[in-house]
Amino acid sequence: MEIKEPDEAVKLQEHWETEVMGAERYFKDYWSRCEAIEKTYRDEGKSRGNTRVGTRFNIFWSNIKTLEPSLYIQPPKPVVERTFLDADPIGRVASETLERALKNGTAGRDKPFDAMMREARTDYLLYARGIAWVRGEYEMGMVEQEVEGVDELGQPVMVMQQTEAVISAKAVPEFVGYRDFMHNPCRTWSEVKWAAKAAYMGKKELEKRFGDAAKDVPLNFTPDVLKDLEDKKISKKKQAQVWEIWCKVSNKVYWFVKGNSKILDAQDPPIKFDGFFPCPKPAFGTLTNSTLIPVPDYVEYQDQAEEINLLTKRIHYITKAIKANGVYNGAQKEISRIFDESKENELVPVADWNGFTANGGTNGQMDFVPVEGFVKVLAALVTARQQAKADLYEISGISDIMRGNSDSRETAKAQSIKANFGSLRIQDRQYEIQRFARDVVALMAEVIAETFPPDILAAQAGVKYADDPAMMPVFDKAVELLRDGVLRNFRIDIETDSTIALDKAEAKASANELLGVVSNMFKESIPLVQSAPEMLPVVKELILLTLRAYEGGRQLETVIEEAFKQVAAGIEAAKQQPPAPDPKMVEAESKVAVNQSQAQKNTVDAQATIAKTQMEMARTAQGVAVDRVQ
Repeated sequence: MEIKEPDEAVKLQEHWETEVMGAERYFKDYWSRCEAIEKTYRDEGKSRGNTRVGTRFNIFWSNIKTLEPSLYIQPPKPVVERTFLDADPIGRVASETLERALKNGTAGRDKPFDAMMREARTDYLLYARGIAWVRGEYEMGMVEQEVEGVDELGQPVMVMQQTEAVISAKAVPEFVGYRDFMHNPCRTWSEVKWAAKAAYMGKKELEKRFGDAAKDVPLNFTPDVLKDLEDKKISKKKQAQVWEIWCKVSNKVYWFVKGNSKILDAQDPPIKFDGFFPCPKPAFGTLTNSTLIPVPDYVEYQDQAEEINLLTKRIHYITKAIKANGVYNGAQKEISRIFDESKENELVPVADWNGFTANGGTNGQMDFVPVEGFVKVLAALVTARQQAKADLYEISGISDIMRGNSDSRETAKAQSIKANFGSLRIQDRQYEIQRFARDVVALMAEVIAETFPPDILAAQAGVKYADDPAMMPVFDKAVELLRDGVLRNFRIDIETDSTIALDKAEAKASANELLGVVSNMFKESIPLVQSAPEMLPVVKELILLTLRAYEGGRQLETVIEEAFKQVAAGIEAAKQQPPAPDPKMVEAESKVAVNQSQAQKNTVDAQATIAKTQMEMARTAQGVAVDRVQ
């Protein structure tokens, strides 16, 4: 939207000043809590030269590092398929093209998607909220394109012309920190009317992006690492905190800087996302239905964590107190030499041996401070800390079996039951991270489908339909389908596989079981279909239902569907053919034909005999007549 009137820009600035200030008050306590949690996790201020060394037990850090790989360890694989898996060649080409383009943008550890997921996963575990923002990156360049023109005679012709076009495009998911994301105060995600992400720009970046509108923008942000520098140095590093605000109510995108005199820019959304916002619903931890401010897990067990730190501190000082402290007879200098000079297996000479032994020897010349009481206290503290850790694990849901601890006296079945029960609480977290990853992939798919030029889309997907002219119309219609958001959502479904590492042995066992079950079903069903073709639809649905129950079975559905279609077509073609003749009837008809042939032959032979007889009788009669004349 072009802001034509200056007053309009001022009014928009005033409106968003009020909205942003309200959101800052809404999130203020949450941000403060997150800052404290971050310091606890990082254990900031602790060093080997600090007297606090050995007085803390950072179980919070340990818990986070234990949970991280159980929630996300590898990028998911996008799965784009026709919604109804029916005969839809355009939908199939569109699905295949989009899936390949998504895989090109998400696969691999070196891609922005993996970095975003790892950062969002950490924020989710620390602050109960992981956030991402999806945008498109485009590079412009000059390319040769065929355009309409006219020849010397004024006739329309197609000519090659250099034009500016998109030569590179990417769908980029960005991680957003907890301080750089806001929305209007509300209870549930469905009530979010606007969402905003902060970006930090220097003077040159502001002028490049917003032109004259950025001349008087206040540089209101200084990175924390530079705050302790001298003022002259800080002034060169200051930036402006620019909020990119997507407002669902006005269907506009605004760029706002707090304290500026007017709004920087206002435009229509560059991409019409299905959920309007370029961010998915954040990966939320503990929430209630009264507010969208989450409760970090650490808040729920911080009392137990502080108790563990207190016990660790006491253990530290008790341990320091347990040492060989004592006194000795100062007249016997040899006693101090034993500890100061003596090495292993070395004797220290005594000048007055008789006097030394008369006074009780070593035992009579020295005495140690008793430490038995300290040892008992230390044992009690260690036991108390173990109990505090057990309480914390129970609250946080990190069971011993998930940490690799088990009781050797238990059976394998008992340990398996404990492991499955211990994983129930974490499954909900895994599903939330998987849902979050799926939503990010879906947003990336919308960016790709609606904005990527067909040639770039085909190149990224590895599609070479230009080599097959017959397929070009299908590809063009597939691109049209991808461009149409309504039809795309109806005909194409976007999912992802798991974001956590699967157990290879379990996956192999599942595949073997699937192979055995399906093989047996085919073995039993083929004779049934041959004898009763009307049972084919029942057999088909039973096999597909079985496939869907197994991991990896989905990939076989389309192939088996096509196979059943061919079988059904063969059965239908067979019905159109005339029925095969009865062998007995064939034999009887053959005998009748042979008899008829024999009868015809007999008739012909009889007729020939009669004709011969008549000829002979005629000759005889003719001879008699001649004799009479003579």
